[in-house]
Amino acid sequence: MTTSKSKFSEYIIYVDESGDHGLVNVDPSYPVFVLAFCLFAKEEYLARIIPAIQGFKFRHFGHDMVIQAGRPVLDFSWLDSNRAEYFSAVQAGLDNSEPMKVVFRQVLLDSERSVS
Repeated sequence: MTTSKSKFSEYIIYVDESGDHGLVNVDPSYPVFVLAFCLFAKEEYLARIIPAIQGFKFRHFGHDMVIQAGRPVLDFSWLDSNRAEYFSAVQAGLDNSEPMKVVFRQVLLDSERSVS
């Protein structure tokens, strides 16, 4: 990617928001506004990030066409009383995705229940 005369940047940025960006019609059940961004070197993005995200989607959903946008906000309240298990799953997930599957199964179940 790095060429001396490239007209393109060596970096890529993703920006996303959640909540009411105007703060006019605040939803009492979701009274927040979040703005987040990630900046990646393109070489790193191509070599590590894309394969990791696609792998996650295939392992957990069976395909890579999953889009969270427009779906209910994920309910992570389970983590409030299970932080040690969550961080243990994150650490283990570096070598083994099974503990993280258990965590996200619970998050997805709680999210579906909170919508019903």
